[in-house]
Amino acid sequence: MRRAALLGVSGGWAAGDSGAVYTTTDGGAVWKPLSSGSDAHINFIYFIDLNRGWMLGKPDAKTGDENEDENTLFITADGGRTWASKPLPNVTSLHFTDAKTGWAVGRNSTLLKTTDGGLEWSKVKGIDKLIGSPTDSSGYNLGFADIHFT
Repeated sequence: MRRAALLGVSGGWAAGDSGAVYTTTDGGAVWKPLSSGSDAHINFIYFIDLNRGWMLGKPDAKTGDENEDENTLFITADGGRTWASKPLPNVTSLHFTDAKTGWAVGRNSTLLKTTDGGLEWSKVKGIDKLIGSPTDSSGYNLGFADIHFT
């Protein structure tokens, strides 16, 4: 398992390689498997309440199409029993301030915002002015590792 999200002391989720997702309702004493519907390697999971959650995953390397920019966003509204998925390139982390409003960050100066629970994302304007553009002669592109609001 790579990451777990716990809410309060009872409800929680854990996710990891090959699309593995587990849930607990007793503070982690017992974990039950769920299905992500994918073989992606899940490297981030976040729930805002007992029903609404998001995961980020990468394609399975065995398929030969693993690319560091390829990421998939998984969205659930039923506690992880079912997941919808969509591509979300470059994104490495996300945070939601409520069920609809979220922010995502990642490689190549990626800073995105959603106002519909993650179905559609838009780039935050002016980020290049804030951090600068990557130079063409450099293989390095500035990115963000994580985002969080309090």
